[in-house]
Amino acid sequence: MQRSYRTSLLAAFLLCWPPMGSFAGEDPPRPRAFEIVAMEPTPLRVPTYVATVPGVGLSGAQVSGIATLLTVWSQNAELSKQGAAASRALQEKLDAESVWISTVVVAQEFEKQLSARGYTARVNDGLAPFPTLKNRDYTYFGMPWSRAMRAWVNQPTAVSPARDPSASSGMETLEVGITSYEIFGDSLMLQVNAKLIDTKSGRVVRKARAMNAFDMPSLAPIDQAFSEGGKGFKTAFATTAESLVAKCLDKLELRQVDNVGAARSTVTH
Repeated sequence: MQRSYRTSLLAAFLLCWPPMGSFAGEDPPRPRAFEIVAMEPTPLRVPTYVATVPGVGLSGAQVSGIATLLTVWSQNAELSKQGAAASRALQEKLDAESVWISTVVVAQEFEKQLSARGYTARVNDGLAPFPTLKNRDYTYFGMPWSRAMRAWVNQPTAVSPARDPSASSGMETLEVGITSYEIFGDSLMLQVNAKLIDTKSGRVVRKARAMNAFDMPSLAPIDQAFSEGGKGFKTAFATTAESLVAKCLDKLELRQVDNVGAARSTVTH
């Protein structure tokens, strides 16, 4: 009788104890479905100073010295005007066959890689504007765009709610954007940013970025890269985006579904 009483107490104790993996404060399970929101694209920056600043070669790294910087600053208006015209002309070549949007291409790459890793993902329709961007003109130094992009990166909440709440039930939002998009000398410089957002609260829970500063694909000769609808440029862009998206997903801890638990234990903070 006494043994039965003790057994009942032990059973009641074990039933009241929370099961392993549900302790307060433990990280919740990783999200399994994502709605991907592409930010509006920044204009492609081009090295217009090559033809206008004396003594400057093809690489932007050669723009140095107070005299050169003063020359560039004094010609800012003209450089901005020429840069805008060149950027528009190159975009028209990319749009020759159909509209080509850099951030949509990146968003589609996120969708592709998330699906390959075992997650559900879909790209939302439309583009999300940078909330603080008022002047969308191309400028040589890119100030309006760079300020707006930094504000977006640092914003702790989503830029806009999910457009289809019923379809987004149980989905996490992934905002993706390009914060560096430039022909640097004769190479492509690209930086991709991603923000993982809890759809219910609208709060950013993780951020990631990846840049190809030390692995820029050559676009030389530029005129050939943008011929045939920009085939060469698009190939270089797609290859670079593939690598940068993979790095962002790893930083967001969105590894292969079967290995999520193992991957979480190996992450260092």
